[in-house]
Amino acid sequence: MSTDTPHRPNPRVWNRRLHRWGAIAIGLPLLLIILTGALLQVKKQVAWIQPPELRTEARVPTVAYEVLLQRAMAVPEAGITGWQDVDRLDVRPGKGMLKLVATNNWEIQMDIATGEVLQVAYRRSDFIESLHDMSWFHDSAKLWLGLPVAFIMLGLWLTGGYMWLVHVKGRRRARHAGASHSAAGALLLVLIPAAGTVAAQQVPDTSFRPVVTASAYPEGQGPRVLIDQGHFNFHRVDGRYGAFAGVLRRDGFRVGAHRGPFTEASLREADILVIANALGDDGPWVLPARPAFTPEEVTVVRRWVEGGGALLLVADHMPFPGSMQAMGRAFGIEWTDGFAMYSPEERGILTFRRADGSLVSGAAAGARMRPGAVDSLVAFTGSVFTLTGEGEPVLIVPSGVRDYQPTLAWEFTADTPAPSAEGMLMGALLQRAAGRVAAFGEAAMLSAQLAGATREPMGFNHPAAPQNAQFMLNVLHWLAGRR
Repeated sequence: MSTDTPHRPNPRVWNRRLHRWGAIAIGLPLLLIILTGALLQVKKQVAWIQPPELRTEARVPTVAYEVLLQRAMAVPEAGITGWQDVDRLDVRPGKGMLKLVATNNWEIQMDIATGEVLQVAYRRSDFIESLHDMSWFHDSAKLWLGLPVAFIMLGLWLTGGYMWLVHVKGRRRARHAGASHSAAGALLLVLIPAAGTVAAQQVPDTSFRPVVTASAYPEGQGPRVLIDQGHFNFHRVDGRYGAFAGVLRRDGFRVGAHRGPFTEASLREADILVIANALGDDGPWVLPARPAFTPEEVTVVRRWVEGGGALLLVADHMPFPGSMQAMGRAFGIEWTDGFAMYSPEERGILTFRRADGSLVSGAAAGARMRPGAVDSLVAFTGSVFTLTGEGEPVLIVPSGVRDYQPTLAWEFTADTPAPSAEGMLMGALLQRAAGRVAAFGEAAMLSAQLAGATREPMGFNHPAAPQNAQFMLNVLHWLAGRR
């Protein structure tokens, strides 16, 4: 992807929005239609809804209307004093009877030959039908309420069908790319629209309590940090980046959410902008990745940084690097859209150490300012990148790590490209004019989460990652100009 790629409205996004808001709009009317429709389906079987129909031997209606009226007026429940109190006559020659329905919904069944009263009972089916077709609310409600509900229901059918077709298309694309789907893979694909991968099992560790021994700023008086959650972000301030925000608040930073597109006006409120795992939509995690930002947004953020802003840019494994590629390139960062790990079977922990040079001694490691020195950092699968402009490497990928590049997230086969990632970067610090950028290829290492069905710790809370929180603070201090 390039920054000059035109940003068109994504049909998947609009389709899902129409489906969601259409369902909300007709929720109550549709519930009424369903409930009343269910009652009407059994009206012949339930006497409470509609009185059962009696039969006689007569087959030819010969009784006079005057006789019918007199017999009906003799029924006190019906309250009939004249024809004005009669709603309708329903003649059933095949059953030898007729129904005279009063305006108060009492039903009188009579013999069609003699006018003899066969049965008197209260009839509720007419009232239920008036609710079903909306005419009970107003004579015109069928048009201005019932008809729109019908059209929206048709829209839900069409948008639901479109989402099913997108799902099938994604499966075929992955199959044609050489992915062999197992039963587990098929189940995973069903879950993809909601979260994308097995990583969808990641949840924030709400029990994590950050420890900051000496706050850098008085409480609530530090730099203003805005965390993007306007681009289908997988990590948000009120979700998987809750621990990230908690540590910063303990350190005195002011943390909030940035909602909506990036504009000059919206960025005026930020000292530091955090963009973590942005996506173009909430569709399947398949290639090609959809751009997360418009060209205009990329330009706005680049100019804001060059004017003195500070940006933390985090793109985890595929498809996040592809969706965020344009933003990275604006600052000289070239991401690969893959999974950095030793193997699909050994996915997980990558350890960077100052002792072996994979964690570079610099501002992020804390070598320039003590206390806060960090000797090791643990990452949990991610992506790698190279720099096309000037920058200070922070995390250099050790030997043995490969960059797996599947077409469908978390689906690896023998044919999946997997070039060596040794020597590439998973972290770097960049100066751009008057501003600063910190770029990282892994998001979980900067927060505290629980992963998988067994809720394994991942991030600050992992036993092997006691220095990850301090590393994150060092990075934010550098972005804030303290290092």
